[in-house]
Amino acid sequence: MENNLRALITGASSGIGMAYAKYLASLGWHLDLVSKDSSRSQKAKKRLNYSKANYFLADLSQPSEVETLISELQTPDLLIANAGITRYGKAGSISKKKKTDLFYLLCNGVIDLIEGFLPEMKRKENSRIVIISSIAAITPMPKSSIYASAKSAIYSYGQSLSYELKQNKIPVT
Repeated sequence: MENNLRALITGASSGIGMAYAKYLASLGWHLDLVSKDSSRSQKAKKRLNYSKANYFLADLSQPSEVETLISELQTPDLLIANAGITRYGKAGSISKKKKTDLFYLLCNGVIDLIEGFLPEMKRKENSRIVIISSIAAITPMPKSSIYASAKSAIYSYGQSLSYELKQNKIPVT
């Protein structure tokens, strides 16, 4: 019997995202894998070597690129919001654009991505959402205040969303 389940994984070219991709490929899932870096995406494609994977390049720090993914991809059964970077710097030393882009990538963009797919995910059976946060969500991080605050915000969003979606039987991790 063929597995028709579909997963969307952001930050899929390495680390946690690649680990999820390998695991889900072993179970026969269809994968939509998003990465910002073309070179890393190509290396991931070779490493994964999986015919049921689609690869997308997107800078998820930009709202327009999140919107493009929402409009072009099928609604996943499993959404894994994993994309992220950190930007070190003392408070007041990071440009407004870099702060805005980082916070969108780590928090607001994750919210936009989830909520863009959420109406259809509620209609599907067995939908699930995984949000990769950080220990930074609950502990101070000098010289990474923007990263820590964004991770704290998305952690709180995930907890609230989990409670809200219990009635829809959509687990949020």
